[in-house]
Amino acid sequence: MKRDSHSPLYGRLVQLRGQDPREEAQPRWPWLMPWLLAAVAVALTLLLSACATSQPPAPSSAAKLLPEIRQGLAEPSKPAAEAVPPEVSRELLPPADLSVSKLAGKPAEPRFDAKWLIIAFCVALTLYLGVVPLGFLLWQSFFTPQSAAKAAQFTFGNYAEAYGSADTWI
Repeated sequence: MKRDSHSPLYGRLVQLRGQDPREEAQPRWPWLMPWLLAAVAVALTLLLSACATSQPPAPSSAAKLLPEIRQGLAEPSKPAAEAVPPEVSRELLPPADLSVSKLAGKPAEPRFDAKWLIIAFCVALTLYLGVVPLGFLLWQSFFTPQSAAKAAQFTFGNYAEAYGSADTWI
């Protein structure tokens, strides 16, 4: 008859450790594996970045233009274009009006500023993310736990139990 690897313990069958040859050995340090993988990833990243070589910079077009610029500076300047007659300038460009605006005594209308819209959105989002969960928490604190057989009922018993207990005040 084959020996059973189970022994009775308090009325239950319990398999004893080390009696089953198919039992797999548990790793000694299961917490080490994620850290080892992270270290390998960092080492590979550093190794690959160390192997990267930078290309020497290509000769820029500025170096090619430098002789042309120097030659242009060495030449004498050319005479300026003929001046435009004042009659032509008056006809083409109207005279500048430097008078004060007609609204000088009146207050200007307030303008729309987009930064306040962004600030309002951020405040509303923060309030929503903070107040809504707190509201649900407060709302549910006034109800008994719901089960499949019994619906939740309104009660102050949760607060009476929490604040009426001697453990709360010690």
